[in-house]
Amino acid sequence: MTLYERDEFVERLQYRATVWRYLKLVVSGWWADRRARGARRRAMVELAEMEDWQLRDIGLERSEVDRLLNRHGMARDQVKALEAR
Repeated sequence: MTLYERDEFVERLQYRATVWRYLKLVVSGWWADRRARGARRRAMVELAEMEDWQLRDIGLERSEVDRLLNRHGMARDQVKALEAR
């Protein structure tokens, strides 16, 4: 193997490593986003299940929780269906 061939081979290996590193970053970012979205959804369901006095204790109103649910495409009916599971 000549010096030129070795350098070309090393360059190709580095490129492959870079591509795999990039794919790993993309997949790990997607997975973290998916987990965060699930945590936000669970938090919204938990807020929707709270009584009005509990919401007032943490400084929220029922209308704010309903607005949050609507903004993220969840209606109170969907929350009740999730509770039934």
